[in-house]
Amino acid sequence: MATLLEIEGLKTQFFTSAGTVKAVDGVSYTVEQGETVAVVGESGCGKSVTALSILRLIPWPPGRIIDGHIRFDNKDLLSLDEESMREIRGRDIGMIFQEPMTSLNPVLSIGLQLTETLVTHLAITQEAAQRRAVELLEMVGISEPNRRLKQYPHHLSGGMRQRVMIAIALSCEPKLIIADEPTTALDVTIQAQILELMKDLTRKLNVAMIIITHNLGVVARYADRVNVMYAGKIIESGSANDIYHDPKHPYTLALLKSIPRMDQARQAKLDPVEGQPPDLTKLDDGCAFRPRCRYAIDRCNADFPLLEQVGEGHFSACWEKDKLDTTLAEAS
Repeated sequence: MATLLEIEGLKTQFFTSAGTVKAVDGVSYTVEQGETVAVVGESGCGKSVTALSILRLIPWPPGRIIDGHIRFDNKDLLSLDEESMREIRGRDIGMIFQEPMTSLNPVLSIGLQLTETLVTHLAITQEAAQRRAVELLEMVGISEPNRRLKQYPHHLSGGMRQRVMIAIALSCEPKLIIADEPTTALDVTIQAQILELMKDLTRKLNVAMIIITHNLGVVARYADRVNVMYAGKIIESGSANDIYHDPKHPYTLALLKSIPRMDQARQAKLDPVEGQPPDLTKLDDGCAFRPRCRYAIDRCNADFPLLEQVGEGHFSACWEKDKLDTTLAEAS
């Protein structure tokens, strides 16, 4: 497969009265055509800021991309002017935001929000856009599409609003979709339906996808490759199989041990990740995870380890990566 997106050394910071927040601190990864890549981590680790950086939607002030390269379909996104970026947003890169009720405009009809994207990027007539909008709603499983086009977001359930967001993201047949916690506000049953829909449509249309999540169950079923983020950095990267069955970073292992497992006794207790995420304005040269890490050594206080290859396509940034007890993870 050809590389569609390449992020190299990306740094995005927010300059606040409390200090400089290093939200994204040297992130590098790639996405191949038709591939689904997951970005996993706790809230505040930089997942969403990385996605917004790709689309150059970081608000200034206080945020700014200060270093790195983002190459998409042989274009350097950080060197494009704003008009060129507007052509790429929605047309070549679609975005599914975390909360559809706040992402959809409450005073515009569903039909207007769908057709606006089509008319803007594809330069088609309003009538053609209306026909395409009906097709899109049918494709994402919304019944009575003609009637739904006249309705407003508050007329729809959470699951239907998310389906509308997926339809908008797919409307111009993009090459890449970024899904930022697409099922967070939905109940478990609807989550499964939305995820299956996204999986089927991206494979059918050969669309690459970056799925941002803290749900490791989503990663196991829907992702080809996984990037685990902590404190603005990618600390482990590999296939979904590698991450689940052979984790090579204490944080990844801690995440796996903290979730319920079907093969454990009902009375078994979860093993939570101890401590709190770090203050991103007070990071030093050491490993940011060391205050919460059961494997930390003196070297972790002074030097942050680089991502090193530990297997084919599998990388970890940990000085003690070969000494982890992965017994529980191996059963997952």
